[in-house]
Amino acid sequence: MTENSDLPLALQIPKGDMYLRAVTRDDIFALQAYLWQDRSIDRIDEFICRILKYQQQDRGVGVVVMGNADMPIIGYGQVTQWVTCAEISDLIVHPHYQSRGYGTAMIQYLTRVMLEKRYSC
Repeated sequence: MTENSDLPLALQIPKGDMYLRAVTRDDIFALQAYLWQDRSIDRIDEFICRILKYQQQDRGVGVVVMGNADMPIIGYGQVTQWVTCAEISDLIVHPHYQSRGYGTAMIQYLTRVMLEKRYSC
């Protein structure tokens, strides 16, 4: 499948020049510094622990978009399988990196996760 396929954009493969990885608790300080300055460390830690718990239960995945040394994390998004439906949520891209395809790449990646894990909806 190529980027220019006839598939809807959300089902296409993310561009190869973006690096996404699973979120970890080690990311909470960078998440606060670059994406969620208005949230406390405790609140972010609780939020990330919840998605990590869902990940262990095969009910969700949280991802970060990696940046560079000046801004190590430039985006976050997650997918959660609820009782009746899966939901992509909490997408955020740092304002300096918006309109460059990072949000689209997260949606594409999380959509692919939903399909591979056979999440409903």
